[in-house]
Amino acid sequence: MSCRGQATSSHRERTPGPHPHRTAGRLLRSLAPVVLASVLLGIVFLALAVSVGASGIAVSKTVSSTTATAGDPFTYTIRVTNTTGYAIYVTITDAVPSSVSVTDLGGGTLSNGIIEWGRGPIANGTITQVTFSVVTTRAGSVANTDYRAHSDQSSAVGAPVTTTIVPAAPDQISLTATPNPVTVAQSSVISVSVVDRYGNPLPDASEVALRFSGGTIDGQPPGSVVTGTISGGYLTKTLVAGTLAGRARVTATVGAMENSIAIQVQPDVPASLDVVVMPTTIPANGIGTATITATVADQYNNRVTSLPVT
Repeated sequence: MSCRGQATSSHRERTPGPHPHRTAGRLLRSLAPVVLASVLLGIVFLALAVSVGASGIAVSKTVSSTTATAGDPFTYTIRVTNTTGYAIYVTITDAVPSSVSVTDLGGGTLSNGIIEWGRGPIANGTITQVTFSVVTTRAGSVANTDYRAHSDQSSAVGAPVTTTIVPAAPDQISLTATPNPVTVAQSSVISVSVVDRYGNPLPDASEVALRFSGGTIDGQPPGSVVTGTISGGYLTKTLVAGTLAGRARVTATVGAMENSIAIQVQPDVPASLDVVVMPTTIPANGIGTATITATVADQYNNRVTSLPVT
């Protein structure tokens, strides 16, 4: 017996594989944030590099003398250093202190108190400089604080520079006495000032010598020489008048210069009255005369004049 079997077959369904174009799209989408971040980071780095490179200039200043005499010019020198990595053109400016006058612009132009110079091209790694000169007649300090240099992409501000101005040679001595006149045995304060030709007082600790013809100063007798030093523009000494009315002269000397003041010493208040009649007798004839002299003196026997006697 034969039997006819039924043939069977199995069919396995295949899952479609990824499409190549779709895979590439997904990859690009996943990488996009990373690429964008890298691009932005590169831009930041580039900006930082440009900023650092563009700031490579420096400016500084020196002065011909840190101490100058009133009336004598002194010179400033401004130097600009280029380290940008390329050649540049710079503009240099300096705001001149109000207490000085410009004597030499050094090729710059002055407008509204500011000197300006243009320089360039300045090669990388090199220095350019400008100079200008000023003068002042005022003793004290001159601070030059506002000077700078700038190019198209960068700028720099310099550190302040200070110059001390000292007085010129002594030119005038002045003396005052308070009170003047002074009463015998009383005190008068002598003030001495010494200034240069511009009116600047001598510096503190400058020495002044005093001679005097009457009274005492620092306990020294007439004819002595006493010395003292300037403080705050003045030398101050006290003259104690003697007991003799009259005049005392005080002379101040600085170097080869001198000046003096006369101090009138007046009598004290009346202390005695002396009356003298000459002749002591006269005839009683209506025509005879006698002279009566009244002398008024203070306690030191100095005559007191210009007083009425009754």
